[in-house]
Amino acid sequence: MRFYGGIIHWLGFRQTTIAADHGTRLSGRSGYAGWFKRFRLAMHIILAHSERPLYVSAALGFFMAIGSFIAGIYIFLRALFDGTNDVPGWASLIITIFFNSGLILVVLGIIGIYLGKIFNAVKFRPLYVIARRIGLPEEPPPACS
Repeated sequence: MRFYGGIIHWLGFRQTTIAADHGTRLSGRSGYAGWFKRFRLAMHIILAHSERPLYVSAALGFFMAIGSFIAGIYIFLRALFDGTNDVPGWASLIITIFFNSGLILVVLGIIGIYLGKIFNAVKFRPLYVIARRIGLPEEPPPACS
């Protein structure tokens, strides 16, 4: 599935809108009447045209690991100075799980960023689009094989 609106926008062509009056559907239902298909289309558009979700994943994992590390220090200091320990071993287990989950998210985000860059490189999209040529021949020279 390709989202041509995103590709046209990415290329930087001038865009405009055309006002049109749409008639009512004579029979049947729209294929995108349900929210699930619209949500799937939106996720496809977001994930196919952006690497930001990968950066968000890595950042979320980083903040999760840092937050659990700070919580671990707090619980350790509270147990050391206050002597309170509600359920023995529960806090250390939960903080370890959250810290490791954060590290896993960071690593998966970094791997995803690399894969996203490889994906963008193998699309063979041009680095720029030439709108018009000034002082150059109209036909580009043939590419070498």
